[in-house]
Amino acid sequence: MKILFLAEFFYPHWTGYAQATLRAALRLTEAGHECTVLATRHDPALPPVESYRGIVIHRAEPWLPISRTQYSWDSLIQFSRLVGACDLIFLHTPHSNTLPFSLMAKIRRKPTLVFLHGDLILPQGWHNRLLEKIFDFSMHLACRWAAAVSTSVRDYAEHSRILRHYLHKFHPLLLPMEMPQEAPDPEVTALLTRLRQEKGAEALVGFAGRFVEEKAFDILLQAVPLVVREKPRVHFVYAGDFPHYEDFFQRVQPLWDQSAQHLTHLGLLRGEGRMIAFFRHLDLFVLPSRSDCFAIVQAEAMSQGVPVVVTNIPGARWLVRTSGFGLLAEPEDPASLAAAILDALTRGKAHFSGQETAMAFLHHRNFLQQFNAIATAIFGSAKPG
Repeated sequence: MKILFLAEFFYPHWTGYAQATLRAALRLTEAGHECTVLATRHDPALPPVESYRGIVIHRAEPWLPISRTQYSWDSLIQFSRLVGACDLIFLHTPHSNTLPFSLMAKIRRKPTLVFLHGDLILPQGWHNRLLEKIFDFSMHLACRWAAAVSTSVRDYAEHSRILRHYLHKFHPLLLPMEMPQEAPDPEVTALLTRLRQEKGAEALVGFAGRFVEEKAFDILLQAVPLVVREKPRVHFVYAGDFPHYEDFFQRVQPLWDQSAQHLTHLGLLRGEGRMIAFFRHLDLFVLPSRSDCFAIVQAEAMSQGVPVVVTNIPGARWLVRTSGFGLLAEPEDPASLAAAILDALTRGKAHFSGQETAMAFLHHRNFLQQFNAIATAIFGSAKPG
């Protein structure tokens, strides 16, 4: 089958959205499908067309920055040229061109699988509320016209602002999330070994991702003093950056400063080997999000043997719930989060026995089975290719 991926962010962009989309394209390519990707050229140093491990990547020129993305007229031109040769359009959203892509696909009678990586949730302000309304309007039309709609787990779909209205055509698709068998980066390994010694840390607790309001790191920062009051030799390490399109860190910096002696910012760790080294030195990983359709980073932590404390929200809670490899905390509740962290650290890694169960859910074979089921629902038994 010839599959055209439409993704705003793609390799080598270093986000969960981009990594999950890349892994899906790689697995489908390995399974014999012909995969082409149309993404935005966020880094001018990247070539406009590139072949990567059997995937042909077309990068459209950006035009106008909007929140965390850059709108591209060029992507519409390139899409009109690429759409004729594909059998299936695999549209990854949020995407600033969701509506025109969907309309053009409908006109060309090309079946579309819409995959939602999460409802668009932006900080306060009338401008951001307007962007959310535009996104929702576009998504409703895209889902109405789509042959099938999907996200990682049904738990999130049932609570999504968008997908809950299209459950009659919904199919879960848990994108492959195993980390490669790559050696841990020696530089990060040495850094964290030295950090544990210098801080006299009995436990390292990690968190990672973009420092934005949706990730609720402010709740974690409020929980830190409650944790170290009971366990003074716990140290928290953050892998990520402070994006320019939100001023969230500036607003909560007093909370960071209040616990600065118990916090270390490692910066953005690019590359699988660096993240593997990060996870392998942790005793616990924390995901305090306000909204997260799944959060690939928790799966990556589990793959390295690290249990997870995650907030009890749709989507994000699913992996801990089904595998038992971690604990749940109530959202927007620093005391509940601190209690779960303390409970997990007291029990220790050895207490949590659900790693194999979690990894079984995330194996690429399950992804291919789910994808084939969706293809059968769209095309029937006579699938293209």
